[in-house]
Amino acid sequence: MPFIFAETSIQGLLVITPRVFPDDRGFFIETYKESDFIRAGITERFVQDNHSRSSKGTLRGLHFQRSPHAQGKLVRATRGRLWDVAVDLRPGSTTYRQWHGVELSGDNRIMFYIPAGFAHGFVALEDDTELQYKCTAEYNAASDGGVRWDDPALAISWPLKDVGNRGMLGTELTQVLVHRGLSLVGTDREVDILDPAALEAFAAGKGIRWVINCAAYTAVDKAEDEEAFALRLNAEGPGNIARLCTRIGARLIHISTDYVFSGEGSRPYLESDPVSPTGAYGRTKAAGEKAVLADAPDAIIVRTAWLYGRYGPNFVATMLRLMAAKDEIGVVADQKGTPTWAYDLSVAIAGLVTKDGVPAGIYHFTNTGETTWHGFAQEILRAGTDLGLLARPCRIKALTTAEYPTKTKRPAYSVLSKDKILAAGIAAPEWKASLRAFLAGLGTDPEDTGEPVRHP
Repeated sequence: MPFIFAETSIQGLLVITPRVFPDDRGFFIETYKESDFIRAGITERFVQDNHSRSSKGTLRGLHFQRSPHAQGKLVRATRGRLWDVAVDLRPGSTTYRQWHGVELSGDNRIMFYIPAGFAHGFVALEDDTELQYKCTAEYNAASDGGVRWDDPALAISWPLKDVGNRGMLGTELTQVLVHRGLSLVGTDREVDILDPAALEAFAAGKGIRWVINCAAYTAVDKAEDEEAFALRLNAEGPGNIARLCTRIGARLIHISTDYVFSGEGSRPYLESDPVSPTGAYGRTKAAGEKAVLADAPDAIIVRTAWLYGRYGPNFVATMLRLMAAKDEIGVVADQKGTPTWAYDLSVAIAGLVTKDGVPAGIYHFTNTGETTWHGFAQEILRAGTDLGLLARPCRIKALTTAEYPTKTKRPAYSVLSKDKILAAGIAAPEWKASLRAFLAGLGTDPEDTGEPVRHP
């Protein structure tokens, strides 16, 4: 069979199927043949060959070399499995700062051709993953540069949940707790919250005093089609955790949502207000609250809303990406709530853990103030421009909910009262100040070395 060169959404980036010759002894693979590559338009000569091994969860990049030492690469996995990403940094390219990702593995044997002018990185999805890549220019330390793997303007959808990542809040919370000197054991999908025996085995012998449950089914619209499955994750699972906590004498903090309310109110919702969800996601989260309080009477439930942060897709990242690429965007202006920085929520949760005698029950936490999604977007544009994250103007058109239909009805008003948690001694910063602090901490420094990092 011949080489197969498949185009991607970015000109020049190619996914290549090599020539494989299997027989009863094994196989032989032809990974490069100059004449075939020239016919496919790849005329560069490869001058350096590299090989690396990475443990599961290792994220390397995003690296590039500046001209005149810019490198093209031919990348393949020889063992294990990884997700490979290339970001277009070619000046004047119509796809500038767009990215493309592809899974490479020792089993699928496909290769990724990345021309010069791209940043390149990957995350290993299995232990002992091995990567081999040919380069069109030799390594030159003086020309080495990097792009942040978590640059919100790029909004790369790294499949980090598949490698033990704890999601946007869980990852932020882990770092906050560690920085406060608290000993913790984190887990993700390797411990099934639907399996009480697995939970028992995980907790055995660890002397756990607190459990913070950030696990949830959060695909709001998809939940309309998968309500039974969402109910298992959002109610049955938390119920299992609650019973475990009661048995081992640990206190539980469970994260919930503004979606348990109808959104038809006109003043900030109190913790004591009756729940009245209008969609499947809200119904399953309300059921989870009920299960937690029934099986762990000393538990704390923290409802939050409009969450954004560094470690996952969110509204801020989406807006930065769209504002960098478009002259005009439309954002809903008749839904009101309060943006919440995941870092601030993490600090609040850490405060609940470290303060003595915090009463059980439901608490609300978001940043303070209120706005619409349109107002949120305007502030992202204003602060992003001031901080140098956005270099071009963008008009933000106000839309009605009717002009932006979704499968699940969004709350028209989801502002949560913070009086109760403030009275417990937990601070809640103002939303605009937190947004600006978040954006100021991101940056997109072209001189960033892009040193390999291991994702928590």
